[in-house]
Amino acid sequence: MRKTVALLLFLIALLTLLCSCGAKYTEIVFAEAPASRPAKTETAPAGTDETPEEEPAESPGTGEYAQIRKLKVLDITSPVKRNGTAVLKIQGKPGAEYRIEVYYDSGKSKAAGLTPKSADALGIVTWTWRVDISTTPGLHRIVVTGGGDSVELYFETT
Repeated sequence: MRKTVALLLFLIALLTLLCSCGAKYTEIVFAEAPASRPAKTETAPAGTDETPEEEPAESPGTGEYAQIRKLKVLDITSPVKRNGTAVLKIQGKPGAEYRIEVYYDSGKSKAAGLTPKSADALGIVTWTWRVDISTTPGLHRIVVTGGGDSVELYFETT
């Protein structure tokens, strides 16, 4: 049990470090659609003078990328002091409804602010809630679902 907790704390520290360096740490947790699709090129058969045509790039959220778009965690408060405010900001599909569930040792949180929300035109949703003073310090699970996707992550309370 202690090894599991130590490993989870290490992973949170690593994700926090990567985030503070501007790295896309979400790639460690789950896939994300590329910012733009590179133009597709083909090599002309040997011995010909044909110039291959390039296909126009599709923007994320359209065409084949609409099927692989995943949730992206933009911001998460961790660690959070007990009686402090936690924030989770994600990016998903514009207009889609997203639900959040936060689990503490005592069970699923009923904190104000943990209600379903619709993503804005950029697909962004932000939840803000207060961590109760009686919350046991440690790692706690967050599950976000919506837009055909889901993500599970953890945050720490102190």
